[in-house]
Amino acid sequence: MSGIYLEPLSVSVESHLQGFHYMCSDPATVKWLSIDPTSSLEESKALMITKLATPENPDIDKLAVMLPNHNSPNEPARMIGLVGTNRYSPQGLETGYMLLSSYWGRGYGKEAFKEFLKWYWALETRKNIMVLVAKIDPANVVSEKVVKGAGARKGEVIENTFALKQNEENGERGTLGCWYIDRPEEVSEGSKIVRM
Repeated sequence: MSGIYLEPLSVSVESHLQGFHYMCSDPATVKWLSIDPTSSLEESKALMITKLATPENPDIDKLAVMLPNHNSPNEPARMIGLVGTNRYSPQGLETGYMLLSSYWGRGYGKEAFKEFLKWYWALETRKNIMVLVAKIDPANVVSEKVVKGAGARKGEVIENTFALKQNEENGERGTLGCWYIDRPEEVSEGSKIVRM
């Protein structure tokens, strides 16, 4: 265990808003998304609001990935990523994660995604969800490994599905691989690192 913990993402929590802005303004972090890097805190806040649950889309669950400052325990934890569900699609309820690029390669994404799933499957309000789908660009091998390590099975490939911002000018459309995560037959009591 790395010491990270997860907590419900909120636009009203200053460390969440700052962390979201750091991620969304970093070109490397948003490379695999269909957004341009944001250029201001206000722009990041407006984007963050669109990623949270609404009355029209109440089934969205987003958690902030928090990393305590072990060198200075009195300093607040820093948000280094997020994990959760995104939207319904023809393939099912989408799930995914995002991690600030300066924290890549340390196992945080893998741990956060696995712990999110433990927490999610134990939610009483989500017992009707039998499968989640992660849609990943086949060139994003690391994210494929993360979801496969969490028990995902490879599904169909969707061609010409969206334009990555980096390819938008030349009209190139992206391909996404579907990775399905089935509800486990036995659900544990949830994650020990999610703080509500």
